[in-house]
Amino acid sequence: MLATSEHPLYLLPFLLIALPHPVTCPWTLQPETVSDASGNEADNGSSVTWAKTPPGEAYVTSTEYRTGYLTVPVVFAHCFINLVQPNAFPIDIVTGIVDNTFVFSRDYKQLLNYGVGIIICIVIGLLFAVLMPIIGCCFCCCRLAGKCGGKRVQKIGSNDCCKKIGYVVCLGVITTIIGFGAIGMFIANERMTDAVRNYNTSIRNSFDDLRRYLGNLGQELRHIGATNFNFTTEVISRDLDGRGFLVGIPVRDRLDESADVSAVISQLLGIGNTAGSVGDQLMYLSDSIAQLKNDSATLDQSFKDVRSTVDRAQRSPGCLVLCQNIDVSGLRLDVDFQNLNISSQLDAIEEVKSADLNGIILKGKETFDNIPSSIVEETENLVEDLKNSLRNFLAKIEDNLKGVLALPQKFDSQVVNIKSKVLNVIDMVVKYNTARWLACLCMTLVTALVVVLQVFGICLGVFGYRPSVKPIDRTALSNSGGNCLMAAVGLIKIFAGLMMLANVILFAVGSNAEKLICEAVVHDTQYTVIKKLLDGPGGILCPGCDTYTLGDLLLGNGTIPLRISETLENCRNNQPAYPTLKLQYLVNLSAVTDYRKEIDIDAKVNAMNVDLTGVELLPSKAMDELNELLVSTQMNYSSYNDTLSGNVTSANITDFIFALEAAANDSQDPAKSELLSASNQLKDIEHGIYKTVKQEQDLLFEAINVFYSRASELELRINDSINSTQIAERKIQTLGPAIVKEQVGWLAARLVTVADGFVNYSIHEIESNVGRCLSVWNIWQSLGDVAVCKYTVDTLNSFWVSIGCVLLLMVPSIIFDVKLAKHFRRMESTEQFDSRPIYPQDIVKTQAIPMAKNGKEKAKMFASSKITPIG
Repeated sequence: MLATSEHPLYLLPFLLIALPHPVTCPWTLQPETVSDASGNEADNGSSVTWAKTPPGEAYVTSTEYRTGYLTVPVVFAHCFINLVQPNAFPIDIVTGIVDNTFVFSRDYKQLLNYGVGIIICIVIGLLFAVLMPIIGCCFCCCRLAGKCGGKRVQKIGSNDCCKKIGYVVCLGVITTIIGFGAIGMFIANERMTDAVRNYNTSIRNSFDDLRRYLGNLGQELRHIGATNFNFTTEVISRDLDGRGFLVGIPVRDRLDESADVSAVISQLLGIGNTAGSVGDQLMYLSDSIAQLKNDSATLDQSFKDVRSTVDRAQRSPGCLVLCQNIDVSGLRLDVDFQNLNISSQLDAIEEVKSADLNGIILKGKETFDNIPSSIVEETENLVEDLKNSLRNFLAKIEDNLKGVLALPQKFDSQVVNIKSKVLNVIDMVVKYNTARWLACLCMTLVTALVVVLQVFGICLGVFGYRPSVKPIDRTALSNSGGNCLMAAVGLIKIFAGLMMLANVILFAVGSNAEKLICEAVVHDTQYTVIKKLLDGPGGILCPGCDTYTLGDLLLGNGTIPLRISETLENCRNNQPAYPTLKLQYLVNLSAVTDYRKEIDIDAKVNAMNVDLTGVELLPSKAMDELNELLVSTQMNYSSYNDTLSGNVTSANITDFIFALEAAANDSQDPAKSELLSASNQLKDIEHGIYKTVKQEQDLLFEAINVFYSRASELELRINDSINSTQIAERKIQTLGPAIVKEQVGWLAARLVTVADGFVNYSIHEIESNVGRCLSVWNIWQSLGDVAVCKYTVDTLNSFWVSIGCVLLLMVPSIIFDVKLAKHFRRMESTEQFDSRPIYPQDIVKTQAIPMAKNGKEKAKMFASSKITPIG
C-alpha cells in the first residue's frame, strides 16, 4: 500500500495540471452567402456581385426589309425624283399653313418654286394622257381613210429584209423591257397589297412595343431601385443579425489578446485542477499519519511488554548482579506522533472540491465568452430600429417609382384615341385596297396583254414569213402575227391615256411622299423638319399649344420638355431612358438611391454601446475557494519536521538485546528465562514494528517536505493568478469600450460600403444602362422607314416608274408595230415583187395590182400586169 522511495507514486497528483477545454464558438454568419432570385449575390465579406438587369418582355417589331426585284425601279424612282425636285423641304410654307399665315395669292410663288419639277412632270403626263387618245383616234381615222399605212399595199425595196430584221429586233427589245415593266407592276401591286394587309399588325405591334418598352423600363427601374435595395437590406440585415460574429467575437478575441484572458483562465483552471491533486496528497498524508500513529502505538505497547518482562525477571529468583543492573526506563517512544493532525486541511480541501472550483472559474469565463451574446442582446432594439428604417426607405422607393410604373397605363389612356383613329383609317384603307388592287391589276394585265400580243405578233410573223412568197400570198401565220401587232397598237391607243392619268396621280402622291415624308422626316438624320414642326411647343400636331406633344403622349405630362428629335437621336444611339425620356421629372433619382437622407447607418451603428462591467473572470465565490485552497496547504511544518525528524526512541535496541542476553547468561532460572524472553521480544520489535515505524516516519517526513514545496509553489501560483486576473479585468474595463467602438465602427463602415455600393451601382445603371431605347428607334424605323417609306412609298414609286417606262416605250412600240405589221400582214396589192435577188439593173417600175379574189384571177392579173424597167 505504501510507496517506496524508489517509486514515489504519491508525487503524481502534483504533476497533473489540467488544460482548459477549447471553447466551441456558436457564432457564425448565417447565411454565409446571400443571394436572391434575380441573381444578386453577396459573400461573407459583404462584397456584392450585382446581377444583370432582367431584359423584360421581348419586342416583336421588326425592321427587316428586302427590296427584292424592285431594287432597280426604286433606285430609278429616287434618282428621278431628286432630279426633278432637288429643292429642300418647304418648312416655311408648312409653318405658314399651320399658323394660318400662308396666303396663296401672295405666297404661291414659293410653292411653285418648290414643286416646279414635279408640276412640269405632271403637266407632261396630263398632256400625254389627253393627247394619246386624241392621237389614237386621229390615227384610226387616218388609217380608215386609207392614209397612215391604212392601204394594204406594200412597196417592195431592196432593203426590206434588213428593215424587217431591224424592226423585229427593236420591237423585241422594247417588248422585253415592257414585259419587265409589267412584271414590276405586278410585283409592286402585290407588295402594296401585302403592305396594306400588314398595316394593322404593324401599327398594333408598334403601339404594343412602345407600351412594352415603358413597362420594361418601369420593371428595370423597379429592379434597380426596389429589388436591389431589398437585396441590400437583406445583406445589411444579415450583417446586423451577425453582429455577434462580426463585432462580438472580434471584440472578445482582441480583449483576450490584450488582457491575456486565455492565459489567466488557463492558470485558474490549472489551479482548480491542482485542488484535486492537493486533496489526494492530503488524503495520502492523513492516511500515512494514521498508520504511523497506529504503528507507533503498537511499538509503544511492545516496549511496555518488554519492560514488564524485564521487571518480572528482576523480581524473580536467579536474577544476579547483571540482571539487577539492567535499566529499561529508556526503552520507550521519544516522539509523540499523536500530535500530528491535518483534519482542518482535509476539511478545507473537501470544501474546495465540493464547491467545484473549476466550475466557478468556468462560469466566470462564460461572462467573458458571452461578450458576443451581450452585444447582441444589448443592441437588439437599435438593430430592429435600423431594420425598420430600411423597410420604410424601401417603401419610399416604391412610392417614387409609381410614376414610372404607371407609364404603360398613362400611355394607354393617352394613345387609345390615336390608336383607334389610326386603325380606323387602316381598316378603311384595307377595305378600299381591293379596288386599288383591281385597278392596278387591270393596268398590269393590259400591259401584259400588249406584251403578249407583241410577242405573238413577232413570233407568228417571223415563223410564218416565206421569202419566196408574194406579199399578197403571205401565210395565215404571218398575217395573224401582223394582226396581233395591230391589236397591240389598238390596246395602247385605248388604255395608254388612262394609264398615264393614273400614273400622274401615283407620281404626284409618291414623289411628294418621298420628298415630304421619307426624305425630309424619316431619313433626315438632322431632324430639321421634326424640330421645327413636331417637337413643340405647338407645331402641326398641336397648333397653338404650349405643351410638348411627346411628353404628353408618353409621360402624361406635356410640360416635360421631351422632344421627338432628341428622343429619336438618343434612341438611334441606344442611349438609356433616364436622360433620353427626361425621367428626372418623374423619378427623383436621389430619393430612390440616396438613403443617407432617411437613414444614417453610420450614426445608428456607432450608437451601439456594450456594458462590459458584467465580465468577471474571477467571481468572489472563486476567490473564497482559492483562499480555502490556500488554507488546505497551510500547516505547522516546523513542528511536523521536528516530530518526524526525531528518533523514535533514545534507547539502542541492539545494545539492550546484548545486555539482556549477557544478564541472562549471568542469571539463573526463572530470571534467565524471562530475560531471554525479553531479548527475543526486542529482536522481534527491532526487525518488525520498530523498523516499520521508522520507515513510516521517514516517508512521512519526506512527503511533508514535498507537500510543503508544492504548497509554497501553489500559493505563489494562486497569488499570481489572482493578480493576473485582476489586471485582466481592469484591462477589459479600460480597453473594452474603445475596442467595442472601433469594431462597431468597422461594422458601420462595412454596412455603409454595402449601401454605397447599391447607390453607386444604381446611379450608374440608371444613367448608363436602364431602358436603352434602341427598341423605340426600331419602332420608328418599322413604322416610318419600313412600313411607310419602303413598303408603301417605294412600292408606289416603283409602280409608277414601271408604268412610266412602259408608257414611254409604248410610243416607239406603236411605230414598230405598225411598220412590222406591214411586213407580216397579207397585202391587197404590191408595187414590186421578185422572188430572185434584186439587182440595180433589174429594178423596174410596177403598176398597182388589184387584189384578186381567187387563184385564177391572181394568175390572170399577174400575167396581165405591166412591168416597166426603170430608166
